[in-house]
Amino acid sequence: MHKLLITGATGFIGRFLCSDLPDYEIIKYSRDNDLKIMDEYAVIHLAGLAHNSHKSELRKVYKVSNVDLTKSVFDSFLNSNSKTFIFLSTSKVSGSKNGL
Repeated sequence: MHKLLITGATGFIGRFLCSDLPDYEIIKYSRDNDLKIMDEYAVIHLAGLAHNSHKSELRKVYKVSNVDLTKSVFDSFLNSNSKTFIFLSTSKVSGSKNGL
């Protein structure tokens, strides 16, 4: 059985992905859990905020949720013996406005 650790498993893409992988053992990572990547698990990183905002205080939230979380997940992956890391993001699917 293939083993996956999926961040953002309860989000828009994650919900559908998890339901379409019935033959996989899936660990669903959420912000409430400590992140420990098991060596035999492939990592699919989906977590992050997808909607843009012009407000500066919200930009900080996006940085923490998207940039800092992605770096943390990838650093944990690098410190494991896992061999597969897949990163998907929907944050620019609709294009951008005003360079954001």
